[in-house]
Amino acid sequence: MKVIYQNILNGAVAVAIAAGLWSLQPPINKDPHGILLPTSSQRYAAIAFDQVSVYLTAPENYTLVGEVRTNKHFDKTDPTADNHNLNASIIYARQLAAAAGANGLLIENEGTTEGGDTPLDGFIVYARAIRVSP
Repeated sequence: MKVIYQNILNGAVAVAIAAGLWSLQPPINKDPHGILLPTSSQRYAAIAFDQVSVYLTAPENYTLVGEVRTNKHFDKTDPTADNHNLNASIIYARQLAAAAGANGLLIENEGTTEGGDTPLDGFIVYARAIRVSP
């Protein structure tokens, strides 16, 4: 009988330790994040992000300001959330481009990371921050 109580106590301790470790896991940041890597030493004054136009094909006269990479982890694995995740990634990419003084964002690639629909996967945007000449 004593062995049974000892096993129950050991099991309870194991569950308590597992629950404690589970509670220590860091939360997944669901906000978009990314980086703009400048392509030259030329610097431009920042502009408002709503002044940054989005291009799917390259305009005729532009100067490359930098390369933009953004990622947004899925809020949920529901495929209907794809537009929300994509829009949030593009808005963040526009904010990065605007901070570097680019008035255009040339989208090179957008989509989901590989691995399936898990909370660690997300939407990615690869783009070029550009200054379009009038």
